[in-house]
Amino acid sequence: MAAPLSPAGVWQALRWPTKSDAIFSAKALIATTLALFIGFSQNLANPYWSALTVYIVMLQPQSGAIRTKAIYRVVGTLLGGAAVLAAVALFADHEALLVFVAILIVLASVYGRMIDRTPRAYTWFTIGLTAGFIAFNNLMQPNQIFDLTAARVAEITLAVLAVAAVDSVISPTRIMPQFESDMEDWRQKARGWVTDILNRVDGGSDPGQERIDVRERLRGLVGAVQNLDQLAIQLPYDIVDRPPRRRDVNILRRTIMYLISDMASLEDWTVELREGGGPDPALAVTIGAVARWLNEEDERTQADCLAMIDRTANHFAQRTDWNGLVQTGYCDRLAQFVRHWGDFRKLIAVIRQDEALPRHLLEDAKAARPVRAYDYLLTLRDIAPMALALFGVAGLWYWTAFASGGGALLFAFLSCVFILGKPQQMRSVIGLVMWFSCAFALVFAYNFAVLPTVSSFVPLMAVLALALFPLGMVYSMTIAGLLICVLGFAFLGLQNAYSADFERSLLSLGAAGAGVSFAAASLHLLSYNRSRFLARRQVRAIWIDIADLATARRAPDRNRFLLLTIDRLALALPEIDMLEDGEPLKHVDAIDDLRVGLNLLTLRDQEQAFAPDFADRFGRLRQSIAEEFRQLRIGDRLAREPLELSRQLVRDVVHSHGTKEPERLRALVGLTIALAPSVTPFAEEGEGGA
Repeated sequence: MAAPLSPAGVWQALRWPTKSDAIFSAKALIATTLALFIGFSQNLANPYWSALTVYIVMLQPQSGAIRTKAIYRVVGTLLGGAAVLAAVALFADHEALLVFVAILIVLASVYGRMIDRTPRAYTWFTIGLTAGFIAFNNLMQPNQIFDLTAARVAEITLAVLAVAAVDSVISPTRIMPQFESDMEDWRQKARGWVTDILNRVDGGSDPGQERIDVRERLRGLVGAVQNLDQLAIQLPYDIVDRPPRRRDVNILRRTIMYLISDMASLEDWTVELREGGGPDPALAVTIGAVARWLNEEDERTQADCLAMIDRTANHFAQRTDWNGLVQTGYCDRLAQFVRHWGDFRKLIAVIRQDEALPRHLLEDAKAARPVRAYDYLLTLRDIAPMALALFGVAGLWYWTAFASGGGALLFAFLSCVFILGKPQQMRSVIGLVMWFSCAFALVFAYNFAVLPTVSSFVPLMAVLALALFPLGMVYSMTIAGLLICVLGFAFLGLQNAYSADFERSLLSLGAAGAGVSFAAASLHLLSYNRSRFLARRQVRAIWIDIADLATARRAPDRNRFLLLTIDRLALALPEIDMLEDGEPLKHVDAIDDLRVGLNLLTLRDQEQAFAPDFADRFGRLRQSIAEEFRQLRIGDRLAREPLELSRQLVRDVVHSHGTKEPERLRALVGLTIALAPSVTPFAEEGEGGA
């Protein structure tokens, strides 16, 4: 798939405009008209600031997204203005140092934006944008910065209020239907996945290819985590009488993560069950009943399914052969999935119908804050081209007294912002140059052919609408439309007058050319395979987490490990999918590693009750797992030592206690399966006792 900013990416995104595209464009045009009218009538310094802000805030058409972005825009503008004022107060007498500090403020804000993967990141972006607009363009007149900061805060606030007013009155778009559609789509895919697994418990096609296909589909389900990160912040601002509470969306996100873990575990145990000859008839009947309940094909309740699974588990409770242990563990995993699936269905109803949370979920919801993975080194590497570009432009400005040096700094910053962290960066640079050129071509035509004939506000908006309305519809399809609209206003530089300012536009063009050139050169010099780098680091982080939990003096929190690992998977898996087929990362199955960690944590929670001799052997297993995962390299397979130690511990528990310690036994069996998912560990010993 082509990069969104590249010419090919934009071409792929274009389609015939729809009614919703026209409504979106009309709302943006009306909000722009309102903001410019107030700006002109109140003699504000730079009315075009309000105009381009309208298009930035309306990046997403849903009202909840617009309102959250509007709030973060105002907050970020205030913080960015305060940062610039503080820098001027401290370094106004040292221009070179002031430029250096302003660049550091911008880089710090972009770093924060790229670390924070939620809509709140827009606050960080706005801090940098405000600091850049105010500081870079006015560093040589520090005595004017306070007035410009006040003016910018006023004009940005004006734009935000205009957007909020227009969106509230004209065809407001609820975000709730998108949430319901996304969740229904996820439920259908997850239901189909689990049904397929349950139906294959007796056998199927080629097991190897089948497992690859199954895991590919499970990877797709992990993507819901990132989507819910956005919705958890935007839904509470939706235009409904009682918008969903953030805690309800957070507990839904956590439940989906539980289900992903349950499904991965269920697939592991299904493969093991098949290799052992398939399920017992009683278990087969139970599996069929759960599949029908899952697809809502009969009137069984969740309680009925759990009771049926419990009766089936009791049927195998005294068996100590490997197949019996697997069937008992399978019942436990099936029951866990049924409980979480029931919670998932209930939570969807809670959010959709504003119901009260069930008592057993209420306490969990209070503590269901998202656990996220942060890669500080990756982010530093991402912003390195911006740092090089900004300091390069600053050097050019210092040594040549380049007239548009401040503007060049600003455009270098903007160029990098739209490209950093995205795939196919150099193709995006080509697209960026094209959209900059398109914006300036429109401005050039307006300056020479249109604006000289305009003498009042109504004709001005009429001629602007000729370009803004079609561009607004393009904007609803591709980010290139946003760039052309925003850059068009920046190049046009509308002041409180109706005459064209050719000199200002030409200076803006020179600044844009220099800024984009430095950004492109920096991105080229510091380019790297970001997808591979990110995926390797996240996979390695999962392995290190497992090694650490194996050797830590106190076992880490189970929920934290589970949620952090799935968040890492949600980051890594889309990047792995973008790699070439021969890349070893394509064959890494971190979902199995998740199962190793969770089973190990279950055992560690019981560690205090272990007899000394068993505790010593378990300690050797933990040490072996830790060493293997610390030394593991992409493309390697785990050695057999952890598997052999785990198998021996299963034998020890069965010989010493039979089935009197079911939770420990199930965790050991699960750990053995996760360490060797395609091996029946005791098959060579026949069907007798373990």
